[in-house]
Amino acid sequence: LGCQCIPKEDLEIELDTVLGQALVPIETSALISKQKRLAHDIIEMEVVPDKQIAFYPGQYADVECAECSAVRSYSFSAPPQPDGSLSFHVRLVPGGVFSGWLFGGDRTGATLTLRAPYGQFGLHESNATMVCVAGGTGLAPIKCVLQSMTQAQRERDVLLFFGARQQRDLYYLDEIEALQLDWAGRFELIPVLSEESSTSS
Repeated sequence: LGCQCIPKEDLEIELDTVLGQALVPIETSALISKQKRLAHDIIEMEVVPDKQIAFYPGQYADVECAECSAVRSYSFSAPPQPDGSLSFHVRLVPGGVFSGWLFGGDRTGATLTLRAPYGQFGLHESNATMVCVAGGTGLAPIKCVLQSMTQAQRERDVLLFFGARQQRDLYYLDEIEALQLDWAGRFELIPVLSEESSTSS
């Protein structure tokens, strides 16, 4: 992954400045308003910020938890909402400070600090088939983009490859099916499992 690479020499980086060029990151406090278990190791965390955050589907926020002294980056998992609420998918990481804290109890009402929006990932206009590849909670920004397209009634074919270790790690399948039913065009979901038993159906 690019986000895990360490440069060994000087680099020249070319940025696409179209996406997000008009959005300046802000900092705001936010209260956790809801926790919903999506899978055995994934929680959807909904927060209500003090200041409304404008963002493009596909972007992310830095989430700071003073209570557990951690800062983590999470993609927005839903398009901008009328009430200003924001949602993120958080996977439980063994030994993870923030995810361990979130999974350790009901954190509704806890205060976080958000800095957002960041990132250049998002929808680029085209008539070509969209090929989306998501692994685990990497589904969050893609789901956000696809939901925004449904709301805007954009017609475009989609191939969604959803990777996980086993069937129990796949999540949000009902919501993806609902997207397929509302989609203006062809929408095919292709689950890809890396550690599923060869005898599994």
